[in-house]
Amino acid sequence: MNTIEKPEKELTGKHVLAMLLVFFGVMLCVNIFFTVMAVQSFSGEDVPRSYRQGLEYNRTLHSRAVQNALGWSAHVNALDEKLFVEFRDRDGERLSNLGLTGVLRHPATLSNDQILQFEQTANGRFEAKIFGLKGKWVLKGEATSENEIFQFEYELWLQ
Repeated sequence: MNTIEKPEKELTGKHVLAMLLVFFGVMLCVNIFFTVMAVQSFSGEDVPRSYRQGLEYNRTLHSRAVQNALGWSAHVNALDEKLFVEFRDRDGERLSNLGLTGVLRHPATLSNDQILQFEQTANGRFEAKIFGLKGKWVLKGEATSENEIFQFEYELWLQ
């Protein structure tokens, strides 16, 4: 029997060069894809004008000291798709004649933020409707009186 032997293919420099170019080309394309997707989904800036806020940090510290001198406190509770906020002064008395604005911020993305419409249901007690929100949220609010401003943040876990 006559068998014809096939010559073995040998690995040449051209083959190695082609394999390296394909490998690094695929890696480069995947890196570019993931970088573009990451930048499009999150800009990296969670707080608008963060550089300017850093420059004005002493002013922020002063306004927080003034706010702490007020002695106000905010008590927050969520129940049955409603958010309740109650304000008290340093003596534990409910505060009256306040205006309240607030936003529920999602910790992962700014596009899910919900602006809240508060209604005063009792002296110093406010209520807002929150439909269909689940997970972790941060309530950022601002209560205003005639000359005072009280800013607060409160972390919530909504179910």
